[in-house]
Amino acid sequence: MLIILGGLQLYFYFQKTPELTDFVHYDRSLQAQLDSIKALDKKKKIFPFNPNFITDQSGYFIGLSTEEIDRLHSFRAKNKWISTALDFQAVTKVSDTWLKEFSPYFKFPSFDDKTKEPSLKKVKPIFDLNTVSAEELTSIRGIGAVLSERILKYRKRIQGFSTLEQLDEVYGLKFELLEEMKQQLSIKSPPQIQKIPIDKASLSELMALTYLTKAEAKKIISFRTQKGAISLMDLERIEGFDATKIKRLALYLY
Repeated sequence: MLIILGGLQLYFYFQKTPELTDFVHYDRSLQAQLDSIKALDKKKKIFPFNPNFITDQSGYFIGLSTEEIDRLHSFRAKNKWISTALDFQAVTKVSDTWLKEFSPYFKFPSFDDKTKEPSLKKVKPIFDLNTVSAEELTSIRGIGAVLSERILKYRKRIQGFSTLEQLDEVYGLKFELLEEMKQQLSIKSPPQIQKIPIDKASLSELMALTYLTKAEAKKIISFRTQKGAISLMDLERIEGFDATKIKRLALYLY
């Protein structure tokens, strides 16, 4: 009887030991992942920037929510300018914690008291992004022949820039360079894009859009087949379609 009890104790001991080992291994693995994430976060380097020109991508980079970015863009769409950190908070509704962390990087231009518009001491030419030449692009500090050619190729690919934010999608344009460019570029001649009804767009037409992969185009066709008539906002119900992607697709679909 003693031999049987002793054997049972040894059996349960060795059955539990692997579970404890697995837990310790999992805990160490999780901690390693957390340490890796923290290390990446520490590498994030912020350069001084003008908060009047924050885009969707740069806003996400510095921790702004979609709602906060939209409030800023709505304010700027009225041709109004932010000149202080407190003004920025009043417009965007960012938290005190966020403002304390990022406002030291704010770099505002000097403002004319009468017009309340930026007063540029050195007058720089403002180019139309949809007509600017490679030579004119290279006159902007930080843009060389390679980047200017890449910008023009992307302009052709998306049928023209509808917003300055689309510059964020051009490979190789770093955050600080984008901020510099957006002070010398504007959309004076919006592209004439022939929009396609999402209810009738074929698979090949959807695949031709820069902002859709073949798999995503198939998802739309499949979803449309199941639901019948759909709108752009219905795309939110498809996995992988966020507000930013739908905003871009709205340039080509209706």
